[in-house]
Amino acid sequence: MARPAGQGNKTKLKIIQSATELFRQKGYGASIEDLRLKTGISKGLMYYHFKNKEELFIACLKNETMNLISNWTQDQSNARLTATEKLYLVTDYFIEGNQNSLIYNIPQFVAQSELDETNKNLNLEQLTHQIIAPEINLIHEILEEGVQKGEFSPALNKFEVSMIMYSCISSFLLMREVGLYSDLTASLHRSFLDLILPGLANKPQGGS
Repeated sequence: MARPAGQGNKTKLKIIQSATELFRQKGYGASIEDLRLKTGISKGLMYYHFKNKEELFIACLKNETMNLISNWTQDQSNARLTATEKLYLVTDYFIEGNQNSLIYNIPQFVAQSELDETNKNLNLEQLTHQIIAPEINLIHEILEEGVQKGEFSPALNKFEVSMIMYSCISSFLLMREVGLYSDLTASLHRSFLDLILPGLANKPQGGS
């Protein structure tokens, strides 16, 4: 008998929320049995919603990403900010929103995927398109807005800059997680923006 859609969605969300908490505590090494005990849901029902741990982990990451983007969208719905101000703010969002994120378990997830040739390409493709790409696109949209409003140079390679910014932000997060210069990483991302933003500016013809 098919399960009611609403009930199925609630169960799936419960699994994702419980699994997210467990992955944060134990890392990607948490087993399906750990997850089953954490959620209180039978292994059969868990496999009904997620075919394996990899799929569940990606669903947890995607849920984090969508929550971050949703919160950002809601907070900015009535804000009157320049693109430059938005870049500073969205970077703060990434830094603060990812303090307890599952993103720190991604290297372990990738390493495990490389050992499993059957799922390797699929796992990495899902990771790219469902988690990383939406966050990069958030930065890209702000850069596009800045170009359209004449704030940033029309010659700006928005794709490259959004990739560079995302990569640097991710590095700051990793430094913070491992405790490397942890007293500095809270502000380094703003210093980084201070350095690169002048190069994005739409300068008048003949300007230096």
